[in-house]
Amino acid sequence: LSVKHPTISLEDVSYSYSDSSEEVLDGISFEIQPGQKVGLIGHSGAGKTTITHLLLRFADVTKGSIKIDGQDI
Repeated sequence: LSVKHPTISLEDVSYSYSDSSEEVLDGISFEIQPGQKVGLIGHSGAGKTTITHLLLRFADVTKGSIKIDGQDI
């Protein structure tokens, strides 16, 4: 991974656990610009930890893509 402009983008990301066909995230899209601070807020079970796990590559998306500096991770 070669990063010059660390923009992070989630593009139509969906995720479901391997033992379930039900999606816990469905069609999430957003972009984080270099230097921008972002907070994830929501009710319990809203997907905050799942988004963090996907960004850290603890899990892989079911659909869509996560890109850092335009490179699909």
